Amino acid sequence: MRELIRVNSLEEALGKKGAYLAGGTEILRLDSPLDKAISVIDILPFLSKEVEDEGDWIRIGAGCTFSSLLSSALIPSFLKEALSYMSSPELREMATIGGNIASFRDDSFLIPTLASAYARLEVLLPGGKECIPLSSFKRDGGIILSITVSKTADVKNFRESLTSHSHAVVTAAFSSECECYAVKGSGIFFDHDSLSFASDMYGSAEYKRYLSELYRSESGRS
Repeated sequence: MRELIRVNSLEEALGKKGAYLAGGTEILRLDSPLDKAISVIDILPFLSKEVEDEGDWIRIGAGCTFSSLLSSALIPSFLKEALSYMSSPELREMATIGGNIASFRDDSFLIPTLASAYARLEVLLPGGKECIPLSSFKRDGGIILSITVSKTADVKNFRESLTSHSHAVVTAAFSSECECYAVKGSGIFFDHDSLSFASDMYGSAEYKRYLSELYRSESGRS
């Protein structure tokens, strides 16, 4: 049975050993790679749930749920499209944008889209707050406080799965200067040259490579 640790601040949470608990959808997932015996640290009460308009950019608090972002007039359509990839209304009410990024899953709903919208993360580290590109974030690399994305980026999203509730084989997104891929069984890739593919129950390496190249071509990239 997991131990639930309650803290008085995010700074206190940084000093604890365990997994951070926000929406809980990753920790409670049956096939989650997280150790089932690991302690969980409740940080949701301290995460911002605000969306702020900053001109051509929007700042999204890490505690915002998929559901709240889908209902916000400030969220651009390309990000709402990616949020809609999570088809379960119940999970949308629970899942947070910060938690989805921090999980860094190889079938992430949002990371390709956010990366292509030039996302930057405000992260709390032991030495203080730091603003970093999404591509520089590493799992267990501090606590995500907020995400800033371009409202005006021309992002094209692509996703392949057998059903709306299935794991995506390949999720990809493209903008004029960025491209990002989440490939099931292989990882997340922030450029085309670093792509790699592994065969598994979701599809062969050749099929995943085909989808990635197809999406890239349909996005207008050579």
